[in-house]
Amino acid sequence: MRQVDVLILSYKAYGRDFEAFMLLKYHLERSFGLVVYLKPVRDLYWIDRLRPRVVVVTDTKNPSNIVAARYAKQRGVLVATIEGEGIFNPAFGDEMIWGWNKDKERLEDLRLQWSEYARDQIVARCPELAPIIKVTGGGRFDRYLIYRFKSKSELLAQYGKARYEWVVGYAGWGFSRLSDPSKRSYQVFLSRFGRERLDQLLRDREAIIHWLNGLVQDYPDVLFILKQHPGDDGSLSEIIMERDYENVLKLKNEEKIEDVINACDLWVDYISTTSLEAWLLGKPTCSLIPSDTSFLRMGYERGSVCIRSKDELSRTVASFMQTGQLEGFQALVGERRQLIKAFIGWGDGFNSLRAAKAIAWLIVQSGEYRWRSADFGTRLFNLVRHLRRVFWTWGKQGYKGDGFVSGVVRRAESRYYFQIDRFVSTHNSRRDHVLGG
Repeated sequence: MRQVDVLILSYKAYGRDFEAFMLLKYHLERSFGLVVYLKPVRDLYWIDRLRPRVVVVTDTKNPSNIVAARYAKQRGVLVATIEGEGIFNPAFGDEMIWGWNKDKERLEDLRLQWSEYARDQIVARCPELAPIIKVTGGGRFDRYLIYRFKSKSELLAQYGKARYEWVVGYAGWGFSRLSDPSKRSYQVFLSRFGRERLDQLLRDREAIIHWLNGLVQDYPDVLFILKQHPGDDGSLSEIIMERDYENVLKLKNEEKIEDVINACDLWVDYISTTSLEAWLLGKPTCSLIPSDTSFLRMGYERGSVCIRSKDELSRTVASFMQTGQLEGFQALVGERRQLIKAFIGWGDGFNSLRAAKAIAWLIVQSGEYRWRSADFGTRLFNLVRHLRRVFWTWGKQGYKGDGFVSGVVRRAESRYYFQIDRFVSTHNSRRDHVLGG
């Protein structure tokens, strides 16, 4: 077997991060001729088995990533992180840098960030990280210019809602993360902002419940797709309907967010990066602002039409249905352009190529490769866990729902690579510019 250059480790074999990793894998292979594998992050056997030169994870903030990165470093493997959540919110300070990495252990050799803004925020707090940070853009946003998503007619037909002409989507914020004092998110928020701010957010939640219920009642001929935040357990959601409405479709993980956005004519949120994703798909957006929550917001709302009352929301939707245009949205095109640059670096579809270029250069710079094998007991432990995973996934949907079953990466290549090929061939001069820059 040829030397494995890069081992990408993902939490799941589906969804946002996996699709972004497929883009990275493509560019590492096609532009730099590297041997690349994509495997589950919780299966350390693959580090022992493949002995890669570089391991790539989304961050060293989350527990499984920390374990994998630490193990790779112990084996003499380089570690690169490519942020899955790359918009730095200064309100959360060091939590955005270290997360569960309580000892603030530097595990990366290369830390890829979405934007200069994110880099500056991190370096201001941890100047020692400056040498390993490189700005390559938000790779997961490339998907919106490259991959094909479900159309409105496809998604509506799937749920028996084909009769609706207009579709309005709402991105849930995930208020449930603030409902349980035992949750880490609750504790972090309370320590940063205090009880008064928490109560304010809960009042906003009540307002949004009222606004959404009023809206679906006012416009029975409009389909409203309410997309619950994937981290929302429903205990304190703002997506609560007073009764069952025929013109409401509530979704959580049944559909990918990009398919939902693509099926909508108008996209509405409270505080969400999905607004940036909607812009890349050419969708007009509104942001609900029941009260002044600027202490928490990142400014996405500057690119959207801001709604501050139930009546204003109702009037806005009525006007949109009459004209097909969101009043005031076109005037904000400059703001949206600046926000994309500030938060995701580039909106040209080649952020993943920039990341691949940085990882390839890391390999070139690293010099001689020296693998350090683990002791027999550790390798045996990893092998037994791996075999348990293989047994568990036999004929099933993956180990504990992570989707890593036999052939899943190969099938993903068949699905995505031809779409990437088509995009690259159409924008070859831009690709060459990125490679040569």
